[in-house]
Amino acid sequence: MNRAIKASFGLTLLILILAAAVWIIVYYTNQPPPAPESPESTQKQTQTTTIAQPQIQNSTGTLELPFLAGDFVPNPFIMRATSTFMHDRAWSLKDATGSLIASGTIPGLLSSYSNHGKYYWYTDFPASQNGELVVSAAENAPQLIIPVKLENLTQTVEIYFRDASLSDCSSVESVKRSIVSTGSLDLFFYEAALRELLKGPTKTEAEQGLVTMIPDGVRVIRVGKNEKGRYIADLTPNLKDPNQSDCFYNIAKNQIQKTLATVPLPGTTLEGIIYINGEVVE
Repeated sequence: MNRAIKASFGLTLLILILAAAVWIIVYYTNQPPPAPESPESTQKQTQTTTIAQPQIQNSTGTLELPFLAGDFVPNPFIMRATSTFMHDRAWSLKDATGSLIASGTIPGLLSSYSNHGKYYWYTDFPASQNGELVVSAAENAPQLIIPVKLENLTQTVEIYFRDASLSDCSSVESVKRSIVSTGSLDLFFYEAALRELLKGPTKTEAEQGLVTMIPDGVRVIRVGKNEKGRYIADLTPNLKDPNQSDCFYNIAKNQIQKTLATVPLPGTTLEGIIYINGEVVE
């Protein structure tokens, strides 16, 4: 290739490169600027924050939580959270399927809510050991999500139902149920037992002829213990259904009292005491 051809080829290549550069500059210069993010879009990005530390702080307050990301949440547990935000913050504990396990409120400085530090416990088995502690947003602080592990050890409780074939007004018999462990706290053990009792017989137990005389919709208000060591069940007023016969009511009381029975001394059985809405019943 002679020198003239080489020069012509190089000039052509240079012209092509310059033309491509000019085209790129013109193209990007004429593009419209990107649309600014709307406040809604920005809010969505900042509304939820996953945190690994038990404390979050901003210009409007400080929130301290009892669990780090990845911690095991025992059952029962204490929600020892403190907040200097002005308003309350709701929290919920959910398993991996999104099923609610427990919930409550972290009081703010303007709160009338003071039941802070209360124990909570599972009423049903978590679907998995993975879960989330979710704390709602407050002021300009985002919603918080703390990934946690759910302790779901089990234990056995003994509850009492009625054999439908019997005709007397007192006999009940025990069945055993497996529940999520309540640890070493006896009041929670007996509350868990009562909650199992109020669910009524399972399908298998019903097929064996077991029934309950406790009306539908009865709920536990609290479980306590008196100075003599007897457990107290405070239940909602619908325990005493005016349309229920005395015989059925006596059976219902016996189911509850036997479920709450303790044996603190050899050969001594103490049946539970029943309250309805804070008043002892006979």
